[in-house]
Amino acid sequence: MKFVIRDDDLNYFSEPKEIVKVYKEIFSFKIPVGFSVVPFAKLTSDAWLGKINKNLPNREKEFPISQNRELVEFLKKHPLIEIMQHGCTHETKNGKFEYENKEDLLERTARGKKELERAFQRKINIFVPPHDRISNQGIRAIEALKMNIIRGVGMKNFLFRKEYIIGGIKMAFHYLKFFKKTTLPAFPFVLDFGKHKEAYSFRLNKNNLNYLISGLYFIYKKRGNFIITTHLATMDDVKKQNLLLLIKEAKKLGFKFSFPSDLFK
Repeated sequence: MKFVIRDDDLNYFSEPKEIVKVYKEIFSFKIPVGFSVVPFAKLTSDAWLGKINKNLPNREKEFPISQNRELVEFLKKHPLIEIMQHGCTHETKNGKFEYENKEDLLERTARGKKELERAFQRKINIFVPPHDRISNQGIRAIEALKMNIIRGVGMKNFLFRKEYIIGGIKMAFHYLKFFKKTTLPAFPFVLDFGKHKEAYSFRLNKNNLNYLISGLYFIYKKRGNFIITTHLATMDDVKKQNLLLLIKEAKKLGFKFSFPSDLFK
């Protein structure tokens, strides 16, 4: 049983002091954190960009993560941090999230992956879709670049492949167990779709601690993996305390606190 922290939206405008403020106590417990990083932030990105004035001219200008040297060096040197790819620019266009679109996704993914690998000097093997939404074209792009996926509570895609049929059947049984429930726990196991694997996560909010605790016990009974999605920029005291309570409960149950990549080994 693995317990994994996934923190989304880290980008050029993030600061090391923010990471220390939120995760200092968690790092003191030797618990790793996986940050899904936006390779090229823009003023049009819908990820958190700090206090920057979004009405500045040249809204199409890109801010590569590699140009924030202080942040990159902090992340590179920290032994409890793993880097994942979070889209390319994290933009929503024409009412569609970045990876719901169907064009240029292979090019965008490859460009983003190259930027992260150049900046952090390590292989990037995990892709986290912005807003947990990805089209079939996005899936094919991820597979072409030999990455795995961490996303929301369950699979949302289908490709004509036997592994997808098997995965779909497993997911259907999971949904049926909670057919009359308003909230569905994340699927507890990694699914293998032949050319990539997927793991599924819960989301940390201010008011959903009871749901998360029940989900943790559901995962424990299944001897599965519990992944919690957080956002550095919106982590307040309430969310932080809820995360610490989850960690305390997971320790009691015997979960192993793991890097995201450990899910796919």
